[in-house]
Amino acid sequence: MTNKSQCRLGWIVAVCIACQTPLLAKDEKSAEEMAAEYKERVEKANLEAFPEKHQAMASWCKRNYPEKYELHMRAYHEYQFSQLENALPVSPSPDQLKALIPKAEKLELPDKAKELRTKWGEAQFAIHEKKLKPGDVKLMQMLLKWAMDNQVEYIDPVRKLAEDILKDDGSYLPAHKALGHVEVDGKWTSIEEMIGGINIRDPKARLELHRKLTAGTAGKPRDLLPNPDRGMIKEGDLLLASTEASGGQAKYFIGLNGYSKGRGAALVISLHGGGEGGFEAAKSGARIGANEFVHCKFKGGCVILAPIARSHVTNSWGTLSNFEDLLDAMEDTRARFNIDMKRIYITGQSMGGGGTSLYYLCFPELAAASCARAGFYFRDGSVKDVLEKPIMVIQGEKDEAFRISSRDELLKQVKDAGGKLTHISLPDTDHFIPATEVLKNALPYFEEFTNDIEPDLRVIRAAGRSYFK
Repeated sequence: MTNKSQCRLGWIVAVCIACQTPLLAKDEKSAEEMAAEYKERVEKANLEAFPEKHQAMASWCKRNYPEKYELHMRAYHEYQFSQLENALPVSPSPDQLKALIPKAEKLELPDKAKELRTKWGEAQFAIHEKKLKPGDVKLMQMLLKWAMDNQVEYIDPVRKLAEDILKDDGSYLPAHKALGHVEVDGKWTSIEEMIGGINIRDPKARLELHRKLTAGTAGKPRDLLPNPDRGMIKEGDLLLASTEASGGQAKYFIGLNGYSKGRGAALVISLHGGGEGGFEAAKSGARIGANEFVHCKFKGGCVILAPIARSHVTNSWGTLSNFEDLLDAMEDTRARFNIDMKRIYITGQSMGGGGTSLYYLCFPELAAASCARAGFYFRDGSVKDVLEKPIMVIQGEKDEAFRISSRDELLKQVKDAGGKLTHISLPDTDHFIPATEVLKNALPYFEEFTNDIEPDLRVIRAAGRSYFK
């Protein structure tokens, strides 16, 4: 090829590159540019004055800025529902209230649906209650059945009705069910009374309570939501969800690995690390943690749950708000997917490793096995018994000294408390342990263990409230 031809070819390549560069810059906007464009669009839309524009914002976000899609979709649904509410008379009839309940459910506004159901239940119950005659237990029982059939057994007048029925017939099963009682050792009692009757920080006492609460129900099929991913946003190989209990504010990622509705899947809980950047940094960390387990070969399939800390601090997993968000996410996930509660596994790196050690020491019965990595680990001298539960600790020996020191203290405490300890030391690794190294060790380790109980999350929640603030 002549020099002239080479120059011409070089000129053509240069022109092509120059022509493509603006196109790439336009299509591949940075996160900062997208955030700025989103802010500009929100200000221009004036959503407070024109809430109906949330629909257009949601449509744009779905294509360009998915993390805000759900926020605007929910706001638009709230606007739609407000139009329906505004059409009601000042004093709506029970039938008018009831007619709005399925509309609230269709718009995925569970808090509104429950609010309406409560108002309707109270109004309709008051009408039926007027027909009651003193001492007519049969009619009282019929009214209680009506309340339970219509899912309003939680309202105060129905609970009082159930209590009155039990005064006459202490063995009447529907009344106990309406009050949330459980039968233990031939006696009916409430969950609150059972929890209050033990030392909630005693793991052996909790273990016995777990067994009592799940007796006869462990391993039995559960009614699952027909569309488990409803309301979730697909982000790559993951689903972004939010907890119903938080009104959509607490977020978490779900990953499905070999999941089949027909069999119980393991639940892998991945706790993200810390660092600056608030919620967006927490979300990025949760995404990375969830993706670690999405494509590996997990025996029997697994569901990965990666919570996103709302209050993102140095010790996010030791705050009560974040811990309860995690439990809410676990409950929501269990309602959506077929989870084998005897195969819960907890893992995390850096701050997530600290969170893993925290939950292992405080609630050893929760997970079948735990794997803490590269953490500044939680230690508590008051913890003397971890129920012989297994934990793997993976640490790079080139990590910072304060983490290495905390690792050594954790290993000693686990041994002293009778835990099943596996320690993986990586001589040439620093704070950032590769996912390949994690999976090589943690995957077969998790598959080795199954819990001997199905933990009751109500008991874990009560224990968490005693430990965290």
